[in-house]
Amino acid sequence: MHSFQKLSFYPFLKIAVALILGMWLADCTGIHTWLWAVAFGVLLVTSFLVRQYRLQSALILLSVFALGATLMSHRLADMGDGFASEETVFDAVVTSQPVMKKKVLQMDLWVTSASRPFKVRASIFRDDRAEKLKIGHGIRGVAAFEKPANFVRSTFDYRRYLLRHGYRSTVFLYTDDWQIQRVSLKGLSVLQRTQMAALEFRQQLTDRYQSSGFSDEQLAVISAMTLGDRSRLSAEQKDDYSISGGAHILALSGMHLGIIYMVLTLVLGVRQRRNSWRYFISAFVLLMAIWSFVVLVGMSASVVRSAVMLTFLIFFQMLNRKAVTLNTLAFTACVLLMIQPMSLFDVGFQLSYISVASILIFYQPLYGIFCNTSTQNQTGAVRLGRALWGTLAVSLAAQIGVAPLIAHYFGRFPVYFLFTNLAVVMLAPLIIYGALFFWAFAWQPSLQAIFAKFISLLTDGLNGILHFIASLPCASIEPITLNTIGVIACYVIILASYLIYLILRPSKR
Repeated sequence: MHSFQKLSFYPFLKIAVALILGMWLADCTGIHTWLWAVAFGVLLVTSFLVRQYRLQSALILLSVFALGATLMSHRLADMGDGFASEETVFDAVVTSQPVMKKKVLQMDLWVTSASRPFKVRASIFRDDRAEKLKIGHGIRGVAAFEKPANFVRSTFDYRRYLLRHGYRSTVFLYTDDWQIQRVSLKGLSVLQRTQMAALEFRQQLTDRYQSSGFSDEQLAVISAMTLGDRSRLSAEQKDDYSISGGAHILALSGMHLGIIYMVLTLVLGVRQRRNSWRYFISAFVLLMAIWSFVVLVGMSASVVRSAVMLTFLIFFQMLNRKAVTLNTLAFTACVLLMIQPMSLFDVGFQLSYISVASILIFYQPLYGIFCNTSTQNQTGAVRLGRALWGTLAVSLAAQIGVAPLIAHYFGRFPVYFLFTNLAVVMLAPLIIYGALFFWAFAWQPSLQAIFAKFISLLTDGLNGILHFIASLPCASIEPITLNTIGVIACYVIILASYLIYLILRPSKR
């Protein structure tokens, strides 16, 4: 079968592209929602009336395009330009770990006293009382909410960033403008209250880490890798992980959730007891555990994507079908974007999907450069070499996809990312396994202390290796200025190169 004909096996890939293009155009043009909705209805009805297959397929894709534009324009209209008012009294609850910024503490608030609760980026003047604030604390304040605005002499569109991430306004509170007070959460939705409860529980787990003797640097990395809390990371740590190319390990993703999935499948015996009521009960418990963890760590785009993929994996295992393909990846993207269109502009969402898609596309060609598919008559050294090259091939494949986005958003390209990923592959899973055992033996302080020491040593090793790599000469190519057109051009070149490879590669008999 010709390589291009294989695209017919990925219908959701075309649907996802059409949906994304529609959302992007709606964000750029600002056309009213009802115009897109009318276009969607007309195209959808016409597609059912047309009998010619190719024209019908084109009309369906156009209707998906209009649907994406409708969803995005509706979200933009609902979001508006933020919320501004005169000075007023309000009740709010802290929903993020306060971060120190020189003279202020920056945090997220949900204003619960409004008829329609809204999200606020708050800056509170730093003092002893403010430094005691934690997730779940309620405050009563007096201030004027302001529309999101850009910083003076800054090229970063901070206003657009806040609006796209659901912030309706910003507020600054001086020492005398607020006080800690118990507030009602009845105005929040069930999902928001569940997230609040999960964030409070995550804070308790982080406090338990802190009481176990971890240093500040260790605590910051462990909290980020296992609980999704990156608020404790220092600027130096962020630079080390970014310059060395290991920043992805600090964001919960498929690897973290995959490790939890493997441990739970072994404990519950999901794979061993198929086609029985025990298997279905175990699968249900596994799904509940996975999604509970997703809520616990804040429902970031990358971990939600991984959870959706694992959910499909469990269902496809019941049907003895292959789950991880471009088609299922595109389907999960469609589902998440239809639920939350603004995820399209989330950097984590983009990097997560592009990296997985790039691995699915480029891993096999890269792996085949030095290794064939045959596994017969191989010595231990050959198997070790194949495993090592397989790890490097995965890293290269992912880097091909995310390199343009990294250059665009962060203005740099890590030169020694292969060495970094080798260290990450060896140490990160051990840290996560150690954390799982740390919590499993919470009832036995002596054993928990042993695992805490184990985690501390591994974390120090990972921090030390990545700091060394980041300090090497020419560790990062920067500054790189790559605008949106440049990113698109890079991906056109990458896809064109891949198509040339498909055309020129020897055909299989």
